[in-house]
Parts: sequence; C-alpha cells; structure tokens
Amino acid sequence: LVNSDKSGHSYEVDIWSFGVIAYALLVGRPPFETNDVKTTYNKIRMCNYTFPDSIQLSRSAKNFISKMLQLEPSKRLTVEEILNHEFFTSNPFPKNLPISCLACPPNANFMKKFQPLREQSIENR
Repeated sequence: LVNSDKSGHSYEVDIWSFGVIAYALLVGRPPFETNDVKTTYNKIRMCNYTFPDSIQLSRSAKNFISKMLQLEPSKRLTVEEILNHEFFTSNPFPKNLPISCLACPPNANFMKKFQPLREQSIENR
C-alpha cells in the first residue's frame, strides 16, 4: 500500500481505492472498518478483511474486489483487466433507473430484466 522508497504513489493506489469503494458499495460498509482507528490501520496494513455471510455477493464480485485489494501493488488488476473482468462483462447494467431509486433500491422485478437468462431460469425453478 505504501511505497517504501518515499517517491510517492503510482496509479496502483487508485486501483486499491477502487477496490475499497467497490466493497463499500456492494457490502454497505468499508472493508477494514472497526471502532478503533489503530485497529483499522492494522487491518489495512495486513489487508485483513472478509466478506460478510449476511450479504449475497457473486463469486465474480468477490474475485473482482480481492484482485484489487492486493497488498503488493504489482499484483493488483490493471485498468484494462478491470474493464475486461467478468464482474463487468457478465453483469448487464440498466441504461437508466426509475426516479424511485433516489429514495430506495430498485425492486427485484425491475432488476430481473437485466439478469442473464441462465440466472433467470435458475430462479424460476
């Protein structure tokens, strides 16, 4: 996370930050959050986080985040790898959302329209 030669950070720190933001957006809280600042910093330094069992995340979402939250910057996804990752390429996104999404998440029926056919047929069993 920190460049030991004191010359600053390269773009890989942005990839780390994107991993933290993606985790927070999908889980609802930051990956390293604790009630104690020192403990939080230690968790960040050790890249110690888990995915909560109470929130359903796809395998591709977990893989996507895990590949960005790598302690060694050279092991993180590149921008090109992010854009080509299964998380983005296999999950179609709606072009726009209903205005009601400003107040609450879209309902399941709306989101079903954007699931791959394979997932829809599994859910309908």
